[in-house]
Amino acid sequence: MGNLPGFLCGSVAAFRQVYMHSKRIAITGIGIFCAAGNNVHSFADALLHGKSAIGPVDLFDVSPFPSHIGAQIRGYEPLDHFDRRNAARLSRTDQFAAIAAGEALEISGARGHYSPYEMGVCMGGGAAGMLSGEEWLKETLEGRKPHPSYLRGILADSTGTALAAMYGLAGYQGSVTTACMPRKYEG
Repeated sequence: MGNLPGFLCGSVAAFRQVYMHSKRIAITGIGIFCAAGNNVHSFADALLHGKSAIGPVDLFDVSPFPSHIGAQIRGYEPLDHFDRRNAARLSRTDQFAAIAAGEALEISGARGHYSPYEMGVCMGGGAAGMLSGEEWLKETLEGRKPHPSYLRGILADSTGTALAAMYGLAGYQGSVTTACMPRKYEG
């Protein structure tokens, strides 16, 4: 048990002593999946050539809103990236994060070189899985009984949890959520 992280030995104090006071961190890879590019290369190309990703939003009904434009990922087909089970289980947000995380892990070459307990996930965000949450609300207001899985993706830590499970990352897992008020935390 000497080589196991403290939390596997049942000791929170040992975990804190080993991991929480370490000032070392390594960002070894980057992954991108967004409206401006579906990988690091295409994103960098869009930035360098001034290509805008802003256009009409047609993913959902925008007629009640004053703006009808945004940076929407177009032409996305979940089954090009996931099997049917994972495509149905993961929110659209989780899917995009999983694709980007996969690219980052591939670029880093870290998998296979580190214990899963030495690799973790820390995500920042404010509102994940809102499309499925809105679908749940819409069905509820229409008097239908929506599937509870619609709500799974709206929790702030759901994306980090999905990534840790998908890629077998058993180290630190955290989510930083500031919503729209990051200034609240300034000293």
